[in-house]
Amino acid sequence: MNNSDSPNFATRAQTFIGELKRRKVFQVTSVYLVAAWGLSAGAADIFEVLGFPDWASRYFVIGLFSFTPVVIVIAWVFELNKTGIQRDRGPQTGEVRKVDQTTVLALQRPIPVLTAQWQDKTQRFTEDFIAGRDDTCGLQLVDPMISRQHAKFEYTQGQWWVRDLGSSNGIVLDGVKVEHAQLKRDSSLQFYPDGPPLQITIASSVSAETQLA
Repeated sequence: MNNSDSPNFATRAQTFIGELKRRKVFQVTSVYLVAAWGLSAGAADIFEVLGFPDWASRYFVIGLFSFTPVVIVIAWVFELNKTGIQRDRGPQTGEVRKVDQTTVLALQRPIPVLTAQWQDKTQRFTEDFIAGRDDTCGLQLVDPMISRQHAKFEYTQGQWWVRDLGSSNGIVLDGVKVEHAQLKRDSSLQFYPDGPPLQITIASSVSAETQLA
């Protein structure tokens, strides 16, 4: 095996484990197994009271634990968030568009430039954009704990705002968890506990045109 494949495998494994955590597969499976163990412990007594044959409790227990792979698949495919149970389909057509980072945007209106800095990545925006893990987001944040479409940044009522898009871990703005909030001139956001901060700076003046970094 080529030594260069080892880091790639480790990265893929780390990303996969992170995705399992983000989708709460471990948490859901653990809860199911605890519940199944409790049901199986009392199955014999319950089935005896109900007059079921002896083999019924045995097959009931086998069926409970055999259903575990199905629970894992359901936890992977569906996501429980503030809006309910939803299927993780990724971005839908027309909801987001990929930003060409070499495109010069001529301003049609005086929108203050928003500069977003995350780890070693810096981008500047003069129109609404979505931040998330998916590569179609205007601001892509490659981190398995961040949702595919985590937050929308929008300029409305003469101010920049951030809005949670029903993400798994929510948004903490300057130490306060928010769903929809106005951004200050200098703001710090986190998309999950102890995650790397997204630093936001909003320019006080607007240049004639802005190029994405």
